[in-house]
Amino acid sequence: MCAKISPKGLRWFVWSIFFVLLLTIALSWGFYPEKYEFFQEAVSFLGGQYSYDLNILNYPSFVIFSTGFVIMGIIAIITSVIYFINMKRFKFAMLKGVLLFILGLGSAFTGVPWDVAPLVHGFGAFLFIAGVAVVNFVFQVLRYHKRHVAKPTTGKRAWDYYWDITFVVILFVTGTFYLVVQIWGWIPGTTQLISTALAQKVVLFAACIAILLLDVDDVK
Repeated sequence: MCAKISPKGLRWFVWSIFFVLLLTIALSWGFYPEKYEFFQEAVSFLGGQYSYDLNILNYPSFVIFSTGFVIMGIIAIITSVIYFINMKRFKFAMLKGVLLFILGLGSAFTGVPWDVAPLVHGFGAFLFIAGVAVVNFVFQVLRYHKRHVAKPTTGKRAWDYYWDITFVVILFVTGTFYLVVQIWGWIPGTTQLISTALAQKVVLFAACIAILLLDVDDVK
């Protein structure tokens, strides 16, 4: 069945990853046993077995968080397999499949509570956020490449040209911003001017908007 999936069905697979992401964060936040500092605290804190500041048992929030991220991982990996199976039908299927597979692994590892296995969770969170940034950037670049030819010799560009190029730039800037902030934080002795938590949310916000812009042809 997956081998014969339509582009519209494939787009729903991609959309569902981000729908589950938003639902997971919203529910985990709603059940979090203490005040969540949105701009200072990482999304990962919502999925710890215990709350970050007061060390209160974080139930059922951590269960919701872990379940949601594992589900996202499964969906992303299934979507990647669909691309691999349909390499002759969909353009750049190998590239999209590999990126979604990496995103899926990152998502599944992120589901491990940060206060149970910090290295596993941290590695997963980096793969997931970086994967979200790169996957969306690639989709938008391919969308731009497919929809817009060289500048016409007569007439003006359609408005959607400027819309598409704007999102290509936004996703590149936000993805680079996250990587710079994350890598800077790994360097010993450096002062963290901007929190990684804020950089994560900038990437996720831009990605969730960009993913809604995908039309059926963009996932082919």
